Amino acid sequence: MIFPRILSFHFFHIFNIKNIVLIILISSINTIISYYTYNLFETNLLEALVKIYYLPINLTIDTLKWILIIVTPLIGIGTFINHQLYENSIYILISMKNFYYWFNSVTIISFIHTFVTLIISFITSLILLFFFTQNHNLFSRVDFYKLDSYYLNLLFHEFCLIFLSVFLLILIYILLIFLTRNQSVAILILILIVTISITVIPLNTIIIKLNPLTLGLIGLRELVFYPLSWSYFYLVLSIIIMYVLTLFVYKIHKETIFNNNNY
Repeated sequence: MIFPRILSFHFFHIFNIKNIVLIILISSINTIISYYTYNLFETNLLEALVKIYYLPINLTIDTLKWILIIVTPLIGIGTFINHQLYENSIYILISMKNFYYWFNSVTIISFIHTFVTLIISFITSLILLFFFTQNHNLFSRVDFYKLDSYYLNLLFHEFCLIFLSVFLLILIYILLIFLTRNQSVAILILILIVTISITVIPLNTIIIKLNPLTLGLIGLRELVFYPLSWSYFYLVLSIIIMYVLTLFVYKIHKETIFNNNNY
């Protein structure tokens, strides 16, 4: 019964009002940028929602959009881990009595947090688009209720691939926190890696399908075709490898990670 209580505690700690407001705010900014950049005034709801998360169309704009998508869960998880390790470490060790309970609970809550964050983001975009299109193309909104199979299918894959990509980045972020002992440094390194991945690596079409950090960007399939099944397989494989690597680093440094006063 200890582990479920730990997960419940983590969940209500990380999904506080401040974090939810932050998710909605950043999602709104992302939606507004896309709406006016790509002139979605005459586009129906479902198609517009697909285009907002169809990355990258314009590398300059979409690099910013991709960073906005990943920043929200990164801030939430980073703040949570910082609180756990620095402000609450003694209580954690006493209550859990097991280092691995904590690591597995953080991994699971990161998975849940990423999923819920993206759900809130997509719903926020949908609500904003509903109001944006109200005065521009009222009757095109009927298309949304017809549930166009093409756009629904594309939207489903966009969500799943973005989710897997962001969760992979979260695991990399946790690993960087363990290695650097600094939340701010870890997030800066990760953003640098993400920026290089989306701006430099796509210039080489051979590397695109071999780089797990860009497989969540479904628009890159226009540069070099590869089946969506490859994206899912490679992302899941990368997540498993990153989980094992992060667990290995945690296993070696767990005492210093919890006892680091400069975290």
